[in-house]
Amino acid sequence: MEVGNFQPFILGILQPLLTQQTKNLKSYAHSLYVQGIAYKNTHDFEKAAELFHQSKQLYQTLNHHSLLYEVQLTIASSITHHHDLQQALRELEECF
Repeated sequence: MEVGNFQPFILGILQPLLTQQTKNLKSYAHSLYVQGIAYKNTHDFEKAAELFHQSKQLYQTLNHHSLLYEVQLTIASSITHHHDLQQALRELEECF
């Protein structure tokens, strides 16, 4: 194999692995979000907020804006407004 052909060969191997990693992280972020909703529904707002923020960070890392905004809206509307109205407003402003 020539040196010039080596890079496409490596990229051909790594691309499916990176795609799978991205899918796994997205699934994990969604799992954290769903767990956050469960904790919110049991009125454990502290644990829910922690899970929502972890989910938000993963979506931000993945550059997945629509799901990031969904998490931010959930944080602002169902968690933060109970404890910190100003933080809720900041979360909402980030969505726009």
